[in-house]
Amino acid sequence: MSEKYLLKALEDQVTAHPHKIAIVDEEESLSFAEFFSRVCALSEEISCLSNEGATVAVSMPRGVDFVVAAYAIWKANRVYVPLDDNWPDSRKETVQKLADSELLIESGNIKVLKPAKLGTTQAHHAYIIFTSGTTGTPKGVLVGHGAYEHLVKKHQDDIYQPSELLNGNVAMNASFCFDSSLERLALVALGYSLHVISDSVRKSPQLLVEYIRNNDICNIDLVPSHLKLLLDVGLEILPSLRLIIVGGEAIDRDLWLRLASLDASVYNVYGPTENTINTSITKISGDSPTIGRPFDGVECTIVNEIGELCEVDEAGELYVSGRHLAEGYYNDPLKTEQAFVSFKGTLCYRTGDLVKRDFQGNLLFLGRIDDQVKISGYRIELEEVRRAIANLTGISDVAVSVVQREKKSSALLASVVLDDHRGLDIEALKGELANTLPKYMLPTFWQRVECVPLTENLKLDHKSLLASWEKQSTTSPQAQLASDSDDLCEKVRCVWQQVLEQPDLALDTHFFTVGDSLSAMSLMVALEKSLGVQLSLPELFQHPTISALATHIEYKKTEVA
Repeated sequence: MSEKYLLKALEDQVTAHPHKIAIVDEEESLSFAEFFSRVCALSEEISCLSNEGATVAVSMPRGVDFVVAAYAIWKANRVYVPLDDNWPDSRKETVQKLADSELLIESGNIKVLKPAKLGTTQAHHAYIIFTSGTTGTPKGVLVGHGAYEHLVKKHQDDIYQPSELLNGNVAMNASFCFDSSLERLALVALGYSLHVISDSVRKSPQLLVEYIRNNDICNIDLVPSHLKLLLDVGLEILPSLRLIIVGGEAIDRDLWLRLASLDASVYNVYGPTENTINTSITKISGDSPTIGRPFDGVECTIVNEIGELCEVDEAGELYVSGRHLAEGYYNDPLKTEQAFVSFKGTLCYRTGDLVKRDFQGNLLFLGRIDDQVKISGYRIELEEVRRAIANLTGISDVAVSVVQREKKSSALLASVVLDDHRGLDIEALKGELANTLPKYMLPTFWQRVECVPLTENLKLDHKSLLASWEKQSTTSPQAQLASDSDDLCEKVRCVWQQVLEQPDLALDTHFFTVGDSLSAMSLMVALEKSLGVQLSLPELFQHPTISALATHIEYKKTEVA
């Protein structure tokens, strides 16, 4: 297949609709002609500074220029490597080196990282997405233009056309370093007007719903835990929103039923990065969550523990193959050989996901068979987090477990053994850890333990660690309902406790030592329900402790009065 598919489609839009809006961010909007002009100018610079087939990293705030960079890289026949601008500098540098990047595109600047060299990779490669790795080093998944093109076309055939949605304003909510962002990028070339949602808006449920309403957004991509928050603040009643694509996490039955009742079409998509964004699809209906059936051209094979094909309704590991299969892990033949295997003469990727096929032919997701988890749509290797914590000052041993929270996204629990008798300073540990890991990989919960327990089989005893944590969470004398107290500070504290599921919080607790961006959005919704006050995420950043936030809320209420 031609690697020029999206570029040809974009040129067709420029010819047919030069003045139509192609892309929008909080600072500016560009017509198709203006967007393509920027793409061409940047592409020429890239071509002058690097060789064909080179990998080019991009790191800048969310916005129009990030999308321009991606298309410019493809027009120059280079490979797109997105970095999250919020990553610590050390992780950005690690990924740049692993990707062998010749150039780094930053806001208004192209930095030459190494002299141009021939034969870096091949021009038919589209992008590299880095995922968490078991050794503590991220893995770069290399995807070709042919696989990417097939995914884009299948989305048009199986999602957009049945939804009668072949144009309109669409929102880009995913992080640029998350593989689902690639599906959004393609929509520009297909004639949609892409709205790149800013970090401040996408992290505030109220502001995001307001943005969708004010800008007539007809389609958005979301992970289930984020979608729940938006439904609680009015997403389901927006008349313009006709299509929601949800993926990245399992959907529980309560949310499934809620989504099935919406007027908008809602599609659940599933797939590992190693199989080009999405493998299977289903339109949400009925009362039983599934991950649907594979796209045409994609094969899903379920294999049991002894390497044989599973029967219907028998659980096993999912192997995927076909036209979405990635090229492998960039510059890592050993990991590629371990994960991309031959099964009955067909090259497959072992997903590590436990699934079964029901009698209707749908795939049911049952969980993981290893230590890899998804938190808020991000794929995380527990071992990578464990290694990073083990390297922190004062830590002699550590275990990282997954806390399953009812009606909320899962969270990480770090159980640490300290090498002295000091108290557990969570804020200091998180601050040090943030220099190595991105925010989404930081544990939400922490506990100090005397030793890391093992089972009789000498395996890590996650069950005991979770039981210890749950015991701490349910025995605190501070667990009380906000309605039982007339003191605003106590009411705020109780809302924090309920949202964070941490009952023993001091008034000077800094929110981001115990919570993440999703729990921050949950807090905004809960405070509005409990106290009738609407707050934005920047306000939480400015007033990050219980006492400071309570004072700010009191000031806001006085100001309104």
